[in-house]
Amino acid sequence: MQKAAHGSRTRITLKNCNITALRKLTHSQKKKYPLTRLLRMFMSKKWMALGAIILILIVVSVIYSGTKTEMPPEISPTTPTLTSSTTTNVPTSTPTNTMSDSEMIDQLIFEYHELVKSESLDQLVELFVNDPKLIVTQFRTYSFSGKNQIRNYYGSRFEAVEGPTELELVDTSISIDGFKATVRCKVATDERFATENFELVKVGDVWKISSLNMALQ
Repeated sequence: MQKAAHGSRTRITLKNCNITALRKLTHSQKKKYPLTRLLRMFMSKKWMALGAIILILIVVSVIYSGTKTEMPPEISPTTPTLTSSTTTNVPTSTPTNTMSDSEMIDQLIFEYHELVKSESLDQLVELFVNDPKLIVTQFRTYSFSGKNQIRNYYGSRFEAVEGPTELELVDTSISIDGFKATVRCKVATDERFATENFELVKVGDVWKISSLNMALQ
């Protein structure tokens, strides 16, 4: 009976020891529980903060990409501002004759003889002024005044000659006095010589024949 009682105590003691150990283990777990809880809370807060940061980065990236792809407002081309400046307007005028009077007179005399040779009556008469004079001496002296009489003289002369009029300008002397000039010519025509004395006047920029005295030899 005593052994049984002793054995019973031992079992009770072991049982008590197990309970004590279990209590210690439970107590230690209880001590560890707050640290684990704090760790879990810290980790949960850390992940929440990390998730918030990631979310912020995503939002910023979307906003940046949206502003980058957004087309800029259309800018109308700027019209250059015209600054007022003082400009000198150069009056335009018809080009003046750059030939000298002597050259223009030479050209007039040459043109006269060319028109006589080609029997160009209308153009020939235009070389004279509006009220010209023509004196022709051949055995007798004939005088003509005005363009109409001069036209008739040259017209009759051209009709009397068969074929083109043959003449050659041999010599020319020119004397210029302001707007007037005199020209003396020697001409060979139809195997004869003729002397021509021109009196010229300058009308504007053009020299014209005011009087012509021809002497056929």
